[in-house]
Amino acid sequence: MLFAQEIPDFPEQVSVQSFADNLLYVLAASAVVLVVAGLILIDLGTAKRRNVLDLTVQRFVGFLIGTLSYFIVGYAIWIWQFNSAFAVDNALWQAIKDWWLGGDLMNNYAQNVDPALASNTFQIFASFLAVYAGFVCVLVHFAGAERLKALPYYIMCVGIGGVAYPFVLYLTWGSVS
Repeated sequence: MLFAQEIPDFPEQVSVQSFADNLLYVLAASAVVLVVAGLILIDLGTAKRRNVLDLTVQRFVGFLIGTLSYFIVGYAIWIWQFNSAFAVDNALWQAIKDWWLGGDLMNNYAQNVDPALASNTFQIFASFLAVYAGFVCVLVHFAGAERLKALPYYIMCVGIGGVAYPFVLYLTWGSVS
């Protein structure tokens, strides 16, 4: 019975043009990860020998915390601008419901998402912005290298990735993006 249900199909969500757009975001996200690795390598050469392992682990964990925080609710804060621009009732709550890590639009295959609701580019763009949120956390640690304690830094990463960075994106791009 479960497999007999008819799932709507929107082939324009998986077109060649859509694939090309998404490939750009995947490559950009990969480049950000390489930049994070590069920053860690730079710091390996400038840090005191006894701090190298600690700094590397702190940056890597901070990157992961910032990225995950953004995925949990940060992207929904950024999508809030679109809901505001298109006069969606309860714009922030609807964005959170649809685009948090377990949201309906975040967890459906692109061909099953009505293009009137969201482009499939929104799904892959979430990965790019999440990786970039982790990168911002690494930059913060880079500025305070060998002076930041681990626990306060991790708490900052939650705030940066989950609230500060997406809110700055919202204010930067506004409701017309």
